[in-house]
Amino acid sequence: MSKVTPVFRRVGIEDADFLFELCEATMRGYVEQVWGSWNAAGVRAHLAEQARAGAFFALDLDGMRVDAVAFEQHDTHVQIEEMYIVPSCQNQGIGASVVAHIVSLASREQVPVRLRVLASNPARLFYERLGFRVTASTPERHFMERPH
Repeated sequence: MSKVTPVFRRVGIEDADFLFELCEATMRGYVEQVWGSWNAAGVRAHLAEQARAGAFFALDLDGMRVDAVAFEQHDTHVQIEEMYIVPSCQNQGIGASVVAHIVSLASREQVPVRLRVLASNPARLFYERLGFRVTASTPERHFMERPH
């Protein structure tokens, strides 16, 4: 796939089922590795709350939803809260393009980009390739930052 220039659209409560299905498809295995179980009701409630609050943005390509990302701009940094890519669309440069777009927003403000990734999730290597470094770790998570 050629480089994608993300065009984000805000995701609303009407997309809560899509967010849950995408989160489950991409994260359930990693969550179960870390905590031993998947709390579908809790995850569904969290994502519905985030959707209701307008925290998520979606990326559509050729009429298909391929990505959902929640990020926040703070005075001191930009925080990527959650990012899910449709499994059949992974490893095609979509995530790298989305992260590059968020990094460019942070660069204009001259602030770093921060995120956290589950310790069981190989996405840590993806983020390291994009210039992120682990700043702290717990048994469950790695906290990462990319300087501006």
